[in-house]
Amino acid sequence: AIKIMTLGEKNHDTATSYCNIGVVYNKIGDYQSGLIYHHKSLEIRKDIFGDCHVDTADSYFNVGNCLQNLKEYSKALKYHNKALEIRIKLLGAKSRDTASSYTNVGIAYSKLGLYNDAIKYMLKGLETKEELSNNMTLDTANSYYNLGIAYASVHKPSKIIEYSLKALDIYKKELGDNHILTINSYNNIGYAYGSIADNLKEKGYLNSSLEKFRTALGFFNKT
Repeated sequence: AIKIMTLGEKNHDTATSYCNIGVVYNKIGDYQSGLIYHHKSLEIRKDIFGDCHVDTADSYFNVGNCLQNLKEYSKALKYHNKALEIRIKLLGAKSRDTASSYTNVGIAYSKLGLYNDAIKYMLKGLETKEELSNNMTLDTANSYYNLGIAYASVHKPSKIIEYSLKALDIYKKELGDNHILTINSYNNIGYAYGSIADNLKEKGYLNSSLEKFRTALGFFNKT
C-alpha cells in the first residue's frame, strides 16, 4: 500500500510487490488470491516493459502456475507457452528458467491428456537441467518422476522403469525411504514390471513400497 501511494500503480517496484504477495498466497495454498496478484503484476510489467522482457516472462510463468494449481490446465498452458516463448528468445534454450518453462508446459499437456506432447516438452526441460546442474537434485528428480507418469499413460513400461528408478535414487537420498514421493516411485516401478509380466521384480518392489508406506503411516500416527 505504501509503494502504491508513493510510486503509483504503474511502477516496477509495485509490480514486484504484487508478485511477492502472489507468491505468499501460493505458498499457503490460496491460489485464487495468488492469481489475482500475479495478474496485477503481469499487467504492470506488460505496460512498463512490453511482452519481451524477463520480468514479464516470470509473471506469465507465475500466472500459469496459479492456473495449474486451480486445475485450469488449458489456461495454464497458454501462459506457460508465452513464458517459454519469451525465455527462449531472451535467455536461450539452455537456461534454468527456460527448462522450468519446458517442464511446466509438459505438465500442462499431461493434465490435458496430451501425453506425447507432454513427454516432448518434459524431455527438453530435463535435458537442460541435466546439462546445467548435478543430476542429483530434487528438481531433476521431479522431472524424472513426471516423465515416468507420462510414459505410464502411453503404456511404455521400460521408460516408466528407467525414469522412475532415477527419481527413486534421488528421492531416497534426499527425502528418505518414508517420503510419499519415494513410496510412489516404488509403486510406479512395481506396476511397470507387472505390465511386462516380470512378477518376481514386481512383487519385490511392491512389497518394498507397502513396507515403506506402513512405516510412514506409523510415523505419522505418532505425531
